Amino acid sequence: MGVVFLDPYGLQVAWESLVAISKTKALDVWILFPSGMGLNRLLTRSGDIRQEWQDTLDRSLGTMEWRKAFYKNEEERDLFDGPRTRMVKDANPAKLEEFYLNRLETIFPTVMNRSIRLTNSKDQTMYLLCFASANPSRNVKSLTTKLAGWAAKA
Repeated sequence: MGVVFLDPYGLQVAWESLVAISKTKALDVWILFPSGMGLNRLLTRSGDIRQEWQDTLDRSLGTMEWRKAFYKNEEERDLFDGPRTRMVKDANPAKLEEFYLNRLETIFPTVMNRSIRLTNSKDQTMYLLCFASANPSRNVKSLTTKLAGWAAKA
């Protein structure tokens, strides 16, 4: 089992721990993922992210692909120097959710196709409550579909 890291961003579960759970072929997991409180706060507008934060994101997401998923190069015009490019953040709550659920699908046979959004008083997503099962059974997949329907109403 992987190490659980305590960090100030709420991204405490190492991806390797989720991989270990998925290998059991028996466990279900509810993940309270801090997409707004952790992930989005670490993704700076400019893409200039402290190494410590990059390490936290790599460990929590189990990949470095978040760099490509949440940033793009944008061309800007300069009157004197001509065009140049700069890196800008390209992430919104829906994109963060899609990325995380897609990551879970790489290791779990069953993942609820949407999460339950937990928001603040301004309706900003703070956390995603995600469900995944290591059990490859058709019954579990059926139950997960029902669960997703319930979550859509929540």
